[in-house]
Amino acid sequence: MYPTTVSITSSSDYWLNARIDGFTPHPAHLPQTTSHRAAALTRSAMLFRQRLKRGELPPDATKEGPMCMDTWRWMFDCCRVPGTDGKDFSVSFAQPGDTGDSGHVVVMRNGRLWRLDVSVPGGLLGTDELQKQFEYIYQNSQDKAPGVGVLTSNNRDVWAKDYQALREIPGNAEILREIESCAFIVCLDQGRPQGPVELSRASWHGGVRGEELGNRWVDKPCQFIVYDNGAAGFMGEHSVMDGTPTVRLCDEVLTDLHSPTFPH
Repeated sequence: MYPTTVSITSSSDYWLNARIDGFTPHPAHLPQTTSHRAAALTRSAMLFRQRLKRGELPPDATKEGPMCMDTWRWMFDCCRVPGTDGKDFSVSFAQPGDTGDSGHVVVMRNGRLWRLDVSVPGGLLGTDELQKQFEYIYQNSQDKAPGVGVLTSNNRDVWAKDYQALREIPGNAEILREIESCAFIVCLDQGRPQGPVELSRASWHGGVRGEELGNRWVDKPCQFIVYDNGAAGFMGEHSVMDGTPTVRLCDEVLTDLHSPTFPH
């Protein structure tokens, strides 16, 4: 069931990196491991999502007054779906009355896709518990998988045909729904980009030379990327939602993590 569907026109350039040179390093007072970095980013982003769903985020504003935040509903729990003749769709799986206390994310590592439930009865998982889940994913993604995500980076009409072919394989429709309905994606890349230029290229293009494109699902509005050297970045899809909301998302996620009082 697709509660909300919007028709959009395809364009060839639809990737947006809200941080062109990637994220700042993991705060020094936190454990310096990739699993902790992924867990902390996930925790902070889920708390931001919770505030958004509860209406607790003050609107962005200019000197003329507050800005419309209608497109913010296309940040989480939704996905772009390829359509023929250049007409794609964005579908939202957000539930009326959801206060952000539940949900799942999809984690990609070495071309493998994992569903990670980020909540328990009573609230969201803390950073420590999330870290254990990410460590499990790292340990159990040693062998390279086909990396179906690379198909999402193809020409939109080609991807539309491949998408339909994928859906026809038994079991794949349910898997695609898990991807499309997740809050966001966390990509655990094997790359070790050095400096802002390499980090920018790795985040924009799926690896410095495109070697990690199988570790992306570029139709998702929000993808957090954590590299094996601890660097991190962001990739966003902005055909429906402008890039400005994800700039604020990243700003608040990183600012919160630098605070000693952040509720891990």
